[in-house]
Amino acid sequence: MQQHLTALLNATQTISSSLKIDDILENLTEEIRTIVNQIDAIFIFLFDKTSNTLVLHNTYGITRSNTPVLQIAPGEGIAGTVFRNKELMLLTTQKDVIPTMRSMNPESLNSYLASLDIPMYPESVICVPMLYQDECLGVITVDRFIPDLPYTQEEAKVLESIARLASVSIAYSSMYQQLKQAHEQLNYSIAINKALAMTSMHGQGLGSFCENLSDLLDTHIVIYNEFLEPLSSNETFREQLSIFTPNLQNYLLSDELQASSSKPFSCFIDGRNVYIAPIQGDAFSFGYYAVYTGYSLDHFNLIKSVNEISILLFAVELMRIERENQIKETMIGESLNSLLEGHPDSQILIQLQKKSPNISDGKHLLVLMDFTTNNESCSDSNTHFSLQRLQKNLIHQITLHIPRPIYTLRNRQIVVLYAFSSSMSHQKIYATIESRFKKILEAFPSGPVRLLISCGQVEDGFEGLPRSLQDTELGIQYLRTAARQIPFVFFHQLGVRKMFIRQSREDLQNFSQELLAPLEQYDKAHHSDLVLTLNTYKQNQHSAKQTIQDLNIHKNTLIYRLKKIRDLLGYDQFPDRQWFDVEMALEIKDYLDETRTSF
Repeated sequence: MQQHLTALLNATQTISSSLKIDDILENLTEEIRTIVNQIDAIFIFLFDKTSNTLVLHNTYGITRSNTPVLQIAPGEGIAGTVFRNKELMLLTTQKDVIPTMRSMNPESLNSYLASLDIPMYPESVICVPMLYQDECLGVITVDRFIPDLPYTQEEAKVLESIARLASVSIAYSSMYQQLKQAHEQLNYSIAINKALAMTSMHGQGLGSFCENLSDLLDTHIVIYNEFLEPLSSNETFREQLSIFTPNLQNYLLSDELQASSSKPFSCFIDGRNVYIAPIQGDAFSFGYYAVYTGYSLDHFNLIKSVNEISILLFAVELMRIERENQIKETMIGESLNSLLEGHPDSQILIQLQKKSPNISDGKHLLVLMDFTTNNESCSDSNTHFSLQRLQKNLIHQITLHIPRPIYTLRNRQIVVLYAFSSSMSHQKIYATIESRFKKILEAFPSGPVRLLISCGQVEDGFEGLPRSLQDTELGIQYLRTAARQIPFVFFHQLGVRKMFIRQSREDLQNFSQELLAPLEQYDKAHHSDLVLTLNTYKQNQHSAKQTIQDLNIHKNTLIYRLKKIRDLLGYDQFPDRQWFDVEMALEIKDYLDETRTSF
C-alpha cells in the first residue's frame, strides 16, 4: 500500500507538471506503465463534444498508423459503456471481453484489431472513467494479452485513482487553453476593430470594408440588400457570386423562420460554412445581410466576436449610401414634378437624361400607382410601415424594367414616367406596360392594402404630360369606386366614362333618372323588362335580330316593348338626338351601378 501511495504521489507531480494536453497524456501513459504491471496496450480516449464521440489521443503497445480512425460513441464497446455509466469496468477473462467488444461499431472494432501486431482479443481489460466534478472527460483502457494472468481489483482501483488525478490536470489544461484562446482572440478582435475604424475614418467605402475584413478574417464577405441582391464583396469572390447568390436565395426563401430572423445564424451552402448576419436599423427596414462564407471552423468564433462592430460600420456606410440615393432621388423627383407641371427646361432634361436617355426625343407614358386601404385616414404605425415597404418593393421592381423609368413619390402614390424609342408603336407600348404591371399585380401580397394602377395615353412630346397626369388621377378615382375590384386600367379604355368621372354623382343621377324614370316605374309596377330591353337594343347597335336572340323573346314581343318605350318617353319615333340622350342615360346608369362612393 505504501508503495502504491508513493507511486501515486509521484504520478501526481509528473502528470501536473505541464499544462499542455499532449505532455499530460504522455506523462500519464508513462506513469500507468510504471505503476500497473504487465500492461500490453494502453488507450487514452478524450470526449469530443463536437462529434459526440470518444477520440483516441494517446496509446502504448499498438501500431500508431491505424489509430486515427478509432472513434467510439458513448455506450459502444468497453470504453463507451464506461464513459456512459461513469464507473470502472474490470474484465478478467477473454470470454467476458469478446461480447462487450463486439458491441463496438464494426469499423472501430476492425481499427482496434488492425492496430495490434497480432489481431486478437485481450485476455483481461481494465477501463476507468476520467471524472472531474461529475463530468466524464474521457476513459483509460489497459489491455493484457497474457492468459491466466487477469488484472486484479486492486490494480483497477489504482488505475481509477490515477485517472482521477489526471482528470484534474486535463480539466485545468482545457481551461488554460480556453483562456489563452480567448485572450488571443480578444487581442485579434481589438486589432481588427481598430483596422475597421481606420477604414471608416478614411471613408474608403463599402468595397474597402469587405476587402479589409475579408483579409483579416480569412473569409469571403458579401453585402446583400433586402432583395438579396449583392451590393458589394471582396474581389476574389466576385466571380463566384453568380453561382453562390441564387443558392443563398433559395436557402433563405425555403426557411422563412431563418430568413426573417433578426439574429445571426450559421448554415451550410455550396459546400461552404456560411454565417449570415442581418444589418438592421431604422433606415433599413429588414434591411441588408452580411454573409461570411468559406471560413474555417477555427475562425468562426473570431467572426462572431467582431461581427457586432463590423455590422455597425456596415450599417453606417449603408446609411450614408442610402442618404446619397435619397438626395439623388429627391432631385430626380423634383425635376419630374416640374416636367409634369409643364416646365420642361434644359436643366431639368439634363437631370432626367441621367436616368432615362430617351427622355428628350422618345415617346412617353405616365403610370400612377396608388395604395388604398380600407380606412384612408388610418394612422396605425404598422400600416404606415407596411406601405413604406410595399412602395420600396414596387420601386425596386419597376427599376428592373427596360427601359428604366423615372419616378417620384407623392404620399401613397408613385408617379412613373416611361420613355420609349420614337420608333416603337403605341400598341406595342401599351402591350409592354400591361404585361409588366399585370405581373407586378399578380405578385402583390393580399392584405389591407390594395394596389391600383392607372396608365395614361402615349404622348409624343412633353406638352401632353400635365394632362396625362390628370387622366391617370381620374383613372385611379374610377378604380377606387369600381364595385368590381379592378386593379388596372388604361385611361383611353374608359371611353365615355372619362366624362362621367369628372361629373358629380348627383348630376349624373338626375340626368339618368329624368329620362329613364317612366320606364323604371313601369317595370316596377308591371314586373316587365323595358330598361333591360332598351339597354340590350342599344348594345346591339339597334339590331332587332340580335336583341331577340340575346333576350330569348319573340319578334312581336320586341316590337311591343319598343312601342311601349316610345309611348312612355313621349316619342313617336326615335330621332337621332333623342335616341342619343336615352343612350347616354343608359350609359350613366351602368356607370353608377358599377361604381360606388368609397372604397
